[in-house]
Amino acid sequence: MEAAWQDVKRLGRAEGDEASVSGPERVYLTQAREYDRLIMAEDTDGNLERHMLESFDFHGKAVVDVGAGTGRLSRWIAPRADHVHLVDVAAPMLEVASETLDSMGLSGKVSIETADARALPLEDSSVDVAMAGWVYGHFRYWMPEGWEIMVDEAVSEMMRVTRPGGDLIVIETMGTGVEEPEAGPLDVYYERLEVHHGFARRVLRTDYLFASVEEAVEVMGVFFGEGMSEAIRLNDWTRVPECTAVFSRANA
Repeated sequence: MEAAWQDVKRLGRAEGDEASVSGPERVYLTQAREYDRLIMAEDTDGNLERHMLESFDFHGKAVVDVGAGTGRLSRWIAPRADHVHLVDVAAPMLEVASETLDSMGLSGKVSIETADARALPLEDSSVDVAMAGWVYGHFRYWMPEGWEIMVDEAVSEMMRVTRPGGDLIVIETMGTGVEEPEAGPLDVYYERLEVHHGFARRVLRTDYLFASVEEAVEVMGVFFGEGMSEAIRLNDWTRVPECTAVFSRANA
């Protein structure tokens, strides 16, 4: 899941106190390169990339990548777009994105901003496409008593900065290590996107592929923990199944 999480101070921890941060938050703060290695192993069949490039028009468009992380989506989109604004609260993730996009010769087509998904540093109706990959689902876990408000605020920001008729795209996991989408705590969040905000869902397989079981354990264990590592060993996986949903709608 790409990063757009509440910053350390807003979560009630002292700024810079990485030792008190657990799970994905720690990865985003201190292991951005390891995270990039993880996400580059996903979508081995190109299903998500193909769906994005065939279903949405990015050619010559202004795009905002909300919770851009290490720039996974922007690497696909920036060569086609006029300009891509990468926004994330995790500066270490954006540093990796900046380096990668520069190495691709795309630095002149992107801008990078450290900011909250609920307060995008863009003018009203300034982009043609707003996309948020693996972002808002974090609110469901980190703010269990107020996640609906946070999701609504983030979607409202996407709508605010996107021109009428432009595309709004939200990408989320539907399960890691599973062949079919699984029910879970994020179901109420998916329902909110569809019922409250009018998004339509398309489910894809975006499996991870590694050279060996040992590499799969090493790379996936950083983010998903020992439970996933055990599942990889038990199933002798070099290809780890993943289901992903693309939620989309036109901006009003």
